[in-house]
Amino acid sequence: MKKLTSLVLLFSTLGMFSQTKFEKGYFIDNQNNKVECLIKNLRWLNNPKEIQYKLNENGDERSFSVENSKGFQVYNGPYYHRVSGEFPITTALTTDKGIEATPKLVDREVFVKEIITGKASLYEYYDENERNFVLFTTEDKQTPIILLYKQYIRVNSNDIKENNIYRRQLLEHLNCGTVEDIQKTAYTRKSLVSYILSYNKCVDPLHEGKEIDKASFKTKTKLGLIVFGGVANYGFDPSSIRDIDFENKVSPTVGLELEAILPFGNNKWSVFLSSQYASYKAKGKTTLNNVELEVGDIELSQIVNNFGGRHYMFFSNNLSVFMQFGATLDHNTTKNFNPNSEFRRSVYEIRSFNFGGFGGVGLSIDQKYYLNTTYFVGGSILRNDLDSPNNLKRFVVSVGVKL
Repeated sequence: MKKLTSLVLLFSTLGMFSQTKFEKGYFIDNQNNKVECLIKNLRWLNNPKEIQYKLNENGDERSFSVENSKGFQVYNGPYYHRVSGEFPITTALTTDKGIEATPKLVDREVFVKEIITGKASLYEYYDENERNFVLFTTEDKQTPIILLYKQYIRVNSNDIKENNIYRRQLLEHLNCGTVEDIQKTAYTRKSLVSYILSYNKCVDPLHEGKEIDKASFKTKTKLGLIVFGGVANYGFDPSSIRDIDFENKVSPTVGLELEAILPFGNNKWSVFLSSQYASYKAKGKTTLNNVELEVGDIELSQIVNNFGGRHYMFFSNNLSVFMQFGATLDHNTTKNFNPNSEFRRSVYEIRSFNFGGFGGVGLSIDQKYYLNTTYFVGGSILRNDLDSPNNLKRFVVSVGVKL
């Protein structure tokens, strides 16, 4: 564990010097000038407030914000449009909802992200505690229609109710003979996108519009299969069986991993699911009257299933280091533990399945070639060895390639 902590601290320090790409884009200043530049693309999960940019590759890093920019775009990404107005506190993303049905309105000037462009355009505002939706129509492209909504709790009840004011707004501004469809439209991105696309098609069948950010999500979410192999250093230390040492052994390991690089944070975050095979076979020894004796042996084969997350830190367009953490489910396919007769075998039966966790660091080239180190914790394989919650020690070094 100390080794893992040291490695994490080292790679965290290196991460302070890692890079985020500046990509071609533009912003519109308050005088309606379009400024071509290189924007530091963080692929924002929450709507950004301040954006860093350069006028050229060798230029100084500058910034613009919602106060001095009407909008901006990284090319091939969604457009962010400045909107000022009264936004509802929907309480949809919080547990503290209250009994007041009327939404509290808060003045905001923010960048909202374009989701649909067409006769009716849909934008989204999102932060940790709130999600709002904004409409623009071809009749008035300058005035935003901020859709109002509120979740609340009925008095003397824990039932969550909804004040769907936005449906009246849709009926007033985007009604194409589809009142029933409006009543079915929920205050969610998926439902609003579906309705607005159908409205655009209704008013102009040749120009339905398109869901910009969905297409962007599909192209940016990268799914890949990694084949890897390496060596696993195993050790076994059941503390309830005193004065016995089991040998550390190194054995080969092979596996497959499915990784999804997420569409925000500039390709720096991913989730993965992996499965690998490894085995361990060793003898237990003790010393009695200065004589070394064999007092048992263990033979273990495992299918190690990992689910976790990974954070990349880029040092160039090609080279990155990463940290990873997650949970482990081991399936012990071979589980022979044979202590000598003085130990009660039934007490020390090996489980068929055991849970644990892992952490590690590694190096990647082009997010295609990998050098990976993983340390496993919480691997208790004996049923009743309560004194040893981590009696199986494992450290794996592997190399992999993404297909």
